[in-house]
Amino acid sequence: MIELGAVLWVLMGWQFVLAEIFGAFVLIMLMWILIRLFLPKNLEAQIRVRTEQKQAESHCHPARSHSLGSGMTGEHEHDYEQELATASPSVGGHEEGKWTRVAHVFVMDWSMLWKEILGGFLIAGLLATLMPHGWWEALFLQSGPPVVRLIENALVGPVIAMISFVCSVGNIPLASLLWSHGISFGGVISFIYADLIVIPIIIIYAKYYGVRGAAWITGIFYVSMVLAGIIVDLIFNALGLIPQGLRPLSAVEHAHIIWNYTSILDLAAAIFAAWLLFLHFKSRDKESARPCH
Repeated sequence: MIELGAVLWVLMGWQFVLAEIFGAFVLIMLMWILIRLFLPKNLEAQIRVRTEQKQAESHCHPARSHSLGSGMTGEHEHDYEQELATASPSVGGHEEGKWTRVAHVFVMDWSMLWKEILGGFLIAGLLATLMPHGWWEALFLQSGPPVVRLIENALVGPVIAMISFVCSVGNIPLASLLWSHGISFGGVISFIYADLIVIPIIIIYAKYYGVRGAAWITGIFYVSMVLAGIIVDLIFNALGLIPQGLRPLSAVEHAHIIWNYTSILDLAAAIFAAWLLFLHFKSRDKESARPCH
């Protein structure tokens, strides 16, 4: 994601952007190896059956199809293509029909995710408000043998991401907070990668793949993230690419509400979302009357 790299560069430095890109290939390779070696074949078959059932349901009930957000699978991308292709155009013409189909997908996403997102923000807010200052850094070893510290930091990083909910671009400010308080380079990397196993995403995995499948996927993802963080730390340390010296202040600790260009973008996004809702509800009756084949 371009915006993730931009925020990462601004808040933490180019070394973390390079580590994010390099580590992504390491992470993908580790996930592939672990899935091939450890995911039970019978469970893989069950997951495929569930996926086919979800696809069949989505063809007859597009409004009930389940998206996976940023973690969308190839099968689900096909579902989306089918929904976009079959949604009926609105009366205003071909171009307006395209935006109506976009509005349907927009509403489907939010109807699936709003409970998890609301719960996640509540969890993150409670943790940020109620936990004492420095609670995050207390969870990480900052002294002792370097190897032990590296492994412990990489193990705890994804756990912090899971319970704090932050994901995608949103986890970079918290990563900067952890880095400014002495967390290891590898611990930060494993924390950033853990946006694939935050609690709301795990709930979606369970809905789509089943509880047992979600547990195996989450476990494999966790081990892959820990190993990727350790490998990236070792390689970047050997190459002298880990920032040394006094660490910068965290953007989280010094953040405050101001009126600037981001506020204008937020307002524009709210207006655009309201327009999509209008298009969706305007064509809802026509969509519900469409026969299922």
